Amino acid sequence: MHSEIERLRRENARLRAPKQLYVHVSELPAPKIPETTPIQEVFRTLAENETRNRRIAGDVIAAYREGRKILVLTERTGQLETLHEMIAGEVENCFVLHGRLPGKQRVEIFDRIEELTEHAHVILATGRLINR
Repeated sequence: MHSEIERLRRENARLRAPKQLYVHVSELPAPKIPETTPIQEVFRTLAENETRNRRIAGDVIAAYREGRKILVLTERTGQLETLHEMIAGEVENCFVLHGRLPGKQRVEIFDRIEELTEHAHVILATGRLINR
């Protein structure tokens, strides 16, 4: 029964989804990283870089003020928290979704997002959770 309800919710959201997707491409500053740095260390360095995160937050706030619905994806929950702290005071409808959230809390967030389909909002999420 629960899985059928979730399936119906996803189908409803798919049908109401905007027909046009806008991908914002932005040149972000990159810190100096030696070529021999392991890839996970590169990812961590980029995710924790304050200058990059401030730029991302600024772009998100600007798009929100234009009335857009924004989805920001990262695989780093720490970066989600950092971005949330940077934009929460400027954005009324901001949601953070990641795999560590209890199922009940996730459902509550998705329900709230569904209520806002006609209003600007921001979703900060890990890609794995959004794929579900």
